[in-house]
Amino acid sequence: MAKACGTGRQRCDGGVWGRRVRFRRAWLAGPSMLAVLVLGACASDETVYEKGVADYEPIYCYQTIGSVDCHRRPKPRDAARLVNHYGPPPRAYDPPDLVEEKALQAPPEATGADTAAAMPEARTAANEKPGGWTTWLPILSVVFGAFQVGAAFLF
Repeated sequence: MAKACGTGRQRCDGGVWGRRVRFRRAWLAGPSMLAVLVLGACASDETVYEKGVADYEPIYCYQTIGSVDCHRRPKPRDAARLVNHYGPPPRAYDPPDLVEEKALQAPPEATGADTAAAMPEARTAANEKPGGWTTWLPILSVVFGAFQVGAAFLF
């Protein structure tokens, strides 16, 4: 069964529809991409909101566990928790220099004489002198308890 000329995607001369159209589209893609790049370079990354609050007193608010915490200067390490800001955008400030963290070191080993001198004397009942005011504590606590019970019944 022979196809009629001009039906489907076949042309009468055996070519495929749209080759010229595709070539024209490809030719227009280059200049249009160039125009987008040139016009995109002129655009500012500052939003309308940032332009509106640029002259305000700077306040930068960050989300914490319980509430929002506000500061006068931006905190670069908390940039992911920024809720809102007034004044210049946080990217307008230069980030602080990173400080290298020092490795933790164990304290020096103490000798026997140093350890004995540095340790306080343990306080135990055996070390207490008999006859001090602490010997009266059990009696005082019973008397005070009896006083509380009597006061509860009277008042």
